[in-house]
Amino acid sequence: MTSIPLIVKEAFAEVVKLKGLYATEANKQWEIVQLIERARPGTKVGAKVALLEEVGKAEIAVLFVEEMKIEQVLAKRDKKEYNNEFVSPDDPMKYTETEQKKELSNDIAGHWAAGWIKIVLNKGVMENAPDHKFYPDKKITRAEYALMLLKVMVLISGDESLYTKHFGEENSMFNDVRTDHYAYNAMAVCASRGIMKANLSGEFEKDKTVSGAEALIIIRDFQNALSITF
Repeated sequence: MTSIPLIVKEAFAEVVKLKGLYATEANKQWEIVQLIERARPGTKVGAKVALLEEVGKAEIAVLFVEEMKIEQVLAKRDKKEYNNEFVSPDDPMKYTETEQKKELSNDIAGHWAAGWIKIVLNKGVMENAPDHKFYPDKKITRAEYALMLLKVMVLISGDESLYTKHFGEENSMFNDVRTDHYAYNAMAVCASRGIMKANLSGEFEKDKTVSGAEALIIIRDFQNALSITF
């Protein structure tokens, strides 16, 4: 687990105490340091992502693979006892088409995160846009992140009712989101499980971009909510 060196903590604290020209910026950066420490990055690449002020789809793919350990989690879910009953084989053409859709992404060649992106696409954890592009550098909002987490939650739990759990609600859980918002259900599911929370004003801040530290902290809360171990 990556931790913040004591000397770094002390340096920030001293600058903040001085209340000089750089105190405000130092205080802001100190808050980021504290967030990163709370996020507990377990890998070097996770620690690098945690430093970013905004993350894109590529960074989310990295965190899902390296910090959430999605491959191991899904492998554990898929592990079944031996069954000697006859099972009709899947239509091979249908399987091929599905796999092609997962793997087809014409904008990640040469991208630094291409390896991680291919993993999440092949596992069905994340998807390409309708034009078959992944858009790896597109910055992610909290609403979009909630949708991604809901998809992962359904994959892990097998509970597809989560996709419609809060449909038709008259009153919104949040002061800044109507119940007919395209991501309301995902936001509500995440909030009700303590994975993503509203702010003190009751706002989900749906259009706010997600920082690396925030994305990682949310993954830790996701793991706790679903009792994920690996």
